Amino acid sequence: MLAGLKHRMMAPEAAAAAIRAYAAETNRLNRERRANADSWNVELAKVDKQIRGIIEAIKAGMFHARLERRTLRLNQEGFH
Repeated sequence: MLAGLKHRMMAPEAAAAAIRAYAAETNRLNRERRANADSWNVELAKVDKQIRGIIEAIKAGMFHARLERRTLRLNQEGFH
């Protein structure tokens, strides 16, 4: 009986189906990971641009309370 179950579980068709399912799931996870990375990179570029603007304003001597609040907000979001 065990030999029959072992043979049936390792049938080439079953193995091929399992491999296809594994590959499909791996591909789906990779697509999802790339999509998430792309959105984070867009957000990072946006925040980097804002920080560069703040630095240029400080260099130009335009530092004031509003700019300080923006800087604190960006730091609280975890971007440095």
